[in-house]
Formats: sequence, structure tokens, C-alpha cells
Amino acid sequence: MKKTKILSLFLFTVIMSVMVVSAVDFSISKSSIDFKKPAASATFKITPTGTADYELVFPEILDEEGNKIIFSSPTDLTGINDTTSVVINASFDYSQLTLGKVYSGDLIIQEISNITNNKSIELSFMDSYCIEGCNGEDLLEIDIEIDNTEGFGEEDTEWYPLDEIELDINVENLADDTIDDIVIEWCLYSIEEGDCVIEDEEPDFKLKEDKDKDVLISFQVDPNDLDKDADFSKISVPSSARSFLLITTLSLGTGLLAVN
Repeated sequence: MKKTKILSLFLFTVIMSVMVVSAVDFSISKSSIDFKKPAASATFKITPTGTADYELVFPEILDEEGNKIIFSSPTDLTGINDTTSVVINASFDYSQLTLGKVYSGDLIIQEISNITNNKSIELSFMDSYCIEGCNGEDLLEIDIEIDNTEGFGEEDTEWYPLDEIELDINVENLADDTIDDIVIEWCLYSIEEGDCVIEDEEPDFKLKEDKDKDVLISFQVDPNDLDKDADFSKISVPSSARSFLLITTLSLGTGLLAVN
């Protein structure tokens, strides 16, 4: 009787050992992917250390109408043993996204035989001030520093009526040639009203190859431009609860090139 128990225990241990599946470690090339109008697809790379089957688990992200963003991928991740480029397609309507709001969720990449062996990529979606999407972002790069120089706001991104604001805008030419007639237009966009409450345009300029230019813009927050029903009419830019969006665009007279 005792031998039978010992033998059964031995066989059970052997069976359990056979059932244990070793995870195949892997790496991914991105930790986040941003979709901006008009983009509807993106790619990343997965590199396993051995041969394994993987699958994608897409997040549930809803637009303002409650519609799900539909994800798909044509990439076969069965039995891969080398670096593989993965394509992600997203089907949705950018017009159903609120300008200035980020819609995001985590894409999970997991080994089918061991789902605890997984990694994630944050997918985020934003509508664009550019009606048809921003083109030519490989030509010009824009960087903005915001400074609340005088007023009630304790932070550079918190503005109150009569605060003095400075925008230090740096524009860099990424192209292989001189770019003429560069125009900076900026706007304080009210998300609630769907329109600009303050906007202006700076004189045009040109940039030679690999050169950059700093443009300083100063303005005062006009109380008449703010929501009279808001609590002290504070503007927060940027913030997850913001009601205003600072938009700066670059153009060459033929369309918007970049937006920030």
C-alpha cells in the first residue's frame, strides 16, 4: 500500500513536470503609440528569444458618442522566432473625438501558452486642429515654453484674468534646404465653445538648412474672453480637466505643417 502511494506521487510529479511550459522572453520596440489625425494605422516590432505564439489583446476605447474604436491586425504572430513588424489598424471617426482630449488604453501583447508572459503598449488618440491632419512634420519642428510672467497664476500653465503670458517658441528646420515664408499662428481655443477666443499671427520668416529661430509672443489674458460662469475663470493649459487649449501652428501658405 505504501509503495503504491509513493509510485502514484512519483507519477503525478512527472506529469506535472511535463505540463510546465517555459515562457519565451520577448521585447517590444515601443512603450506607447500616438494616433493623430489622419493616422489610422501604426506599427511596432516584437523580438522573441525563441519560438513562440503570441496574440494581441486590444483595449476598449470609446469616442464621445460611446462608439468603440475597432482594432485589427493582419500580422500573423504564430511560431515567430525573429524580429517581426506588427501592424495595428484602428477604425473610428476623428470628428467624434473632442479637441484637446486624449483617449487611451493599453494594448497587451501576450504569449498564448503563458498569458502571464506579456507586455503592454499605451495607445492614445487625439483629434487635430488641422482640418485634414497635419502634414510635413518632417520639415519643421516646433517647441514651446510657457511662462506666466505676472499675475495671479502660481503655475506657468494656470492663467487668470489680466495675467501676463509669454510664449517662447522655437522653430527648427529639419529639411535639407532653406524654407521660405514660415508663418506662426497661435490660438487660445475654448473646448466648450469650439472656437478660438484669442488668436494672432506672427510675421513670416525663413530658415536655412539645420537652423532654428526663437519667437517670443507676449499677451495679456483678457477677462472678456473667458467664461463668465467659471470659477474665477481660471485657464489651465495643459491639464486633464482643461477647458482651454493652446494651439500653435506652422504654415507655408499652402496648409498647416505642424501643431502643438
